[in-house]
Amino acid sequence: DIVGEFDGRFWAYRNEVGGAFGPERRVRLANGRYQKPDCAFYVVGTPSGNDVLPTLAIEVWSPGETMESQRRKCRRYREAGVPVAWLVDPRRRRVEVFEGERDGAVLDADAPLSTPHLPGFTLDQRELFAVLDRDRG
Repeated sequence: DIVGEFDGRFWAYRNEVGGAFGPERRVRLANGRYQKPDCAFYVVGTPSGNDVLPTLAIEVWSPGETMESQRRKCRRYREAGVPVAWLVDPRRRRVEVFEGERDGAVLDADAPLSTPHLPGFTLDQRELFAVLDRDRG
């Protein structure tokens, strides 16, 4: 549900400013191996093709994974040259940011998700996590 919410928001953002997005797109890491972020956004001007680094990589914690393993994934994205990685923890309803000097900094609950690398994109965390409360009826 969280990935679907990001995809919907990225669809609208892409329609305004361009770019590309999608879940599970392959990212070549600094060690030559690959990882697939749960969701990624590529700003306008990003070349297309294999091994292209996204501007933003998003990992969402899921059962069977530890938060530390997810943090390692985000750090590997950054080491490979991805400018921004967000780690979303639906259990605790919080987001950790890997960008610039921030290495897993927990975003304040009232702070919107945004980055200078995606000008004009913002997502209120309450709206993001509200998808977890929707009636599936």
